[in-house]
Amino acid sequence: MLNNNLNPFVGLKPYSKNTSNSYFGREQDVENLLQILQKNKLLTLNGVSGSGKTSLINSGLIPRLQNGFIGQAGKEWSITSFRPGINILLNLSHALTQNNVLKVDSKSNTTDQKYYSEIISNSGSMGVVEIYKRSDIFNKKNLLIIIDQLEDLFKYEKYFDSSKSEDDNNLMDIIYRSVTMKNTAIYFLICIETPYLSKLTSYKKLQEIISKSQYAIQNLNQTGINQILENTFKKQNILFDSKVVDLFNQTLKEEISYLPNFQFLLYKLYEKFVLNSSEKSIIDLEDIEDLGGLEHSIAKDFETIYSSSTKENQKIVSLLFKAISSPQNNTDIQYESILNISEYTNSTRVELSKIIKSFKKTFNNLFDVFEPSITGISASANKTYDAKNILTLKYIKFLNWERYTKWLDEEKTNFKDFKDFSEIAIKKSNNQVGFLKTPVLERAIVWQKNASTNKNWAKKYKLNFEQTINFINESEQDDLRIKTEKENQLTRERNKDRRAKKIGYIVAGFGIIGALITYGLWIKAKEAEKTATYASEVAKKAQNDAVEEKEIAVSATENMQKAKKDAEDARDDAKNKAKQARIEKNKAIAATLAMEIAMKDAKDSRAEALEKAEEARIEKNKAQEESIRNKTLKELIELEADFKDLVIKLNSAYQENKIEDLKIHIDSSIIKQKRFAKLKQHESIESEEITGDESILKLNQKILTILKEKNSYGKTDMLLTKNKKNYSIRSFDILNNKKIAYAGDKGVINFYDIPPSDGVKSNALPISNIKIVENYANIDDRIRNLVYVHDSILIATTFSKKVFKINPKKNSTLTLKPFHKISEYKNDILDFFVDAINNKQFLITTDYIITFNNYSLPTKNLKYKNIKATYYRDSKLFIVSQNKVFVIDENGNSEEILLDIDLNDMNIVNKLYVTATYLFLANENGNVFGYDYDTKDIKNKNPKKQKFKFLDHSSSITSMFLEEDKNLLFTASLDNKIFRYNIDYASEFIRNSKANFVGHEKWIWDMNTYTDKANQKFLITADEEGNLLKWYINPDEFLDKIELLYKKKYLNK
Repeated sequence: MLNNNLNPFVGLKPYSKNTSNSYFGREQDVENLLQILQKNKLLTLNGVSGSGKTSLINSGLIPRLQNGFIGQAGKEWSITSFRPGINILLNLSHALTQNNVLKVDSKSNTTDQKYYSEIISNSGSMGVVEIYKRSDIFNKKNLLIIIDQLEDLFKYEKYFDSSKSEDDNNLMDIIYRSVTMKNTAIYFLICIETPYLSKLTSYKKLQEIISKSQYAIQNLNQTGINQILENTFKKQNILFDSKVVDLFNQTLKEEISYLPNFQFLLYKLYEKFVLNSSEKSIIDLEDIEDLGGLEHSIAKDFETIYSSSTKENQKIVSLLFKAISSPQNNTDIQYESILNISEYTNSTRVELSKIIKSFKKTFNNLFDVFEPSITGISASANKTYDAKNILTLKYIKFLNWERYTKWLDEEKTNFKDFKDFSEIAIKKSNNQVGFLKTPVLERAIVWQKNASTNKNWAKKYKLNFEQTINFINESEQDDLRIKTEKENQLTRERNKDRRAKKIGYIVAGFGIIGALITYGLWIKAKEAEKTATYASEVAKKAQNDAVEEKEIAVSATENMQKAKKDAEDARDDAKNKAKQARIEKNKAIAATLAMEIAMKDAKDSRAEALEKAEEARIEKNKAQEESIRNKTLKELIELEADFKDLVIKLNSAYQENKIEDLKIHIDSSIIKQKRFAKLKQHESIESEEITGDESILKLNQKILTILKEKNSYGKTDMLLTKNKKNYSIRSFDILNNKKIAYAGDKGVINFYDIPPSDGVKSNALPISNIKIVENYANIDDRIRNLVYVHDSILIATTFSKKVFKINPKKNSTLTLKPFHKISEYKNDILDFFVDAINNKQFLITTDYIITFNNYSLPTKNLKYKNIKATYYRDSKLFIVSQNKVFVIDENGNSEEILLDIDLNDMNIVNKLYVTATYLFLANENGNVFGYDYDTKDIKNKNPKKQKFKFLDHSSSITSMFLEEDKNLLFTASLDNKIFRYNIDYASEFIRNSKANFVGHEKWIWDMNTYTDKANQKFLITADEEGNLLKWYINPDEFLDKIELLYKKKYLNK
């Protein structure tokens, strides 16, 4: 077993104060945190799950504070931390009793918590201030209260509903009053996952100070990675192959969520190569892959532990993972109470606790078990977990365990069926539909009999399991009744048919017999008639002969007898000849038929031979085409792999300053991209099959940074401009592809002249600015939205609910008053739209749509509840209100747009975007949904089917934009990412078109496009750090730029 005391890596646990000596690579982050905390007394640290927030606090920030960092009360710090869990204020009061945080010489006693709880209850927002003032450390020590995992307030809705409880509001009020009190040295540090950061905007008092106090944990860069490896492995004379370091750097630069995988992999590598005294001195890619690789290092150990378990425990584990997953939430949150898991898995709490702890030995905090009451008390202190304990599975998005993915897919299918059948059951109870019919009934029966679905399983879903099961049973009984009735009916009809058939057979029998007799008699009559006729003719001839030769006849009687006999002989001879003639005729007919058949067979054989020859030719051509296609596809796949490899090679060559290698790799990159583009044009290749968009974009961004000798895309000439002191750009608008107005938290509107073409510098950066200041208050106002109407009118809205009409041409610096305030409405401004044609303006708040004519007093106020998102297009206003989407025409008439969307997704929609043919919704979880929609057909009541669904972002969507010429959808988020999708592709291939635009290091707030005089189109994006970046929309134009820069820099062309 590994001796953990000797391993500097902590695996999937956060670093602590005790392990701070092994914590490297975050020095700059710590300095940034200290600056914010010192300035604001509040620090809001955010990052995605697994990004290292807790480690940064425990092993980075706290040691620096305790080493004498100066606060309001001097160098001494009392620090306590708590997790809100689902009992927020109880956990706060408990934290204030821990480690004698408010004592100097004495110790906390058991009554302190009750005492603190009473003060908080009685003093409200001043509760912590009062406790601090009455404590031993008042004005002697700085008090820092760390709230870790504040997302608890929003994650565990089954156990704590922030929309109904006042505890979260009370906590936020306490934070606000504590940090804004000038004579108290109380500091707060809020630690929250990025997807939940936008939730804090609902706490009005905190909005402004949280905005100023935010810090997003940065991706671990190459310098940080090198520091970690040098201070651990290198000290043990173990080195890493440069390709391994490049892999680490590239992966963590693009996706910080892989940090837990990275830490776990290093933990295992140290165990294998240092603690177990491996003879190898250089760790290469093969060694990394042996342990599962960076992406699957955790998954490999999961599979090992699972495979070595007993069959019974394997069953419990599979049910455990299904129990904590909940597709109903449409998030990566996985949690459930120990009681519910125990009931669903049909295991005792002792058995369940043993299994969870066996996993925790290896995976530590990946399995997070906490108390619902006082979260600070470790739930693992007892041998058996309490029934009320809550189990959460963390870092799940990048677990990459195939078996778990399969279980989750099964759970999603089971939930979908449950939801479908439950909804039909409700409709049946309201007499809206009938019972289930085949084949839906058969699917329902299979679902019902599934061992994974039972009453205990259904407890985690807000659906009526008993009603659903009863409905399926009743449907089955109704189906059986109908089948029985049909079978009885068929039996009666079969019996009736049998009787009818018997009578028919008898009648038919008699008819056949009668027909045969009649036919026989008819034949005989015909033969007799023919004989008589022939005999008569012979007799006549004999009589004439007798008259003419009567002198020769001796006796008439004898002649007549002889004639009669001759006639009979002639008749017999005629019969024989007729019979022979028929035989010959039949033979001739048969021969003719045989010849015709033979000729037809020969013709068919020739046709078949020709057809087979044609088929063979076609198959040969197909085989040749398929061979060419496969070769082309193979080369495309190899080229795409080469692009990824070239990024690593370029990075290594640049780091080692190998100029000749750089030339070779850049030249190779350009040639291969052109070859790739040519192969994609081959008629046998569908453009959607393999796009190369993602890998080509990464490659060209890497080349650009090298050619410009910068460490990131955002530092190259693709940076249009940057705000001084990194003040955020919340909004910008573009006037006639010539000028950009941009503004944000500083309250200053800047103007930027767009250069005529790429590579040409703007005249000024910026050329002018306007400061939004109210004369009577003289306080800067944070700007929320900018709308350019024309060169003489610019509209600005602020976070303090004011609207400004600005004339940028009058002066470079103006002091302005708002033309409208909405303080009378107790809600925030969401957006402002201008209808230049009809000279109307629309101000949208969270509850009102306010219409102006020519910026005069409001002419119309439309009341809507809880407006979440808005958009304006073609004289129509689109809004999301109360989980519904409405379109409002120019006369104020509204129509609901029916959409096929889950209410859980709809409930957190925060962005809306409409084009001529599509409607897009996005939510706080980072999910984007697209629908076919015709803006000219607003009367169409048919529900719009979901056409697209993108789940790549990990945090709230801030902006969407569709470049309609090429149908390229761009999405931006608080996760610092921009994704591009080609929605022209078939739905199964759209994911292939995804490209991640890497360049922003903080939240992206706004984006739009402009076209320069060279007819090149660019996407513009703005972020929290005051950057305006531009991106080529056409990849070919980006490659052209790369090639020109390469020739100029290295080939002197």
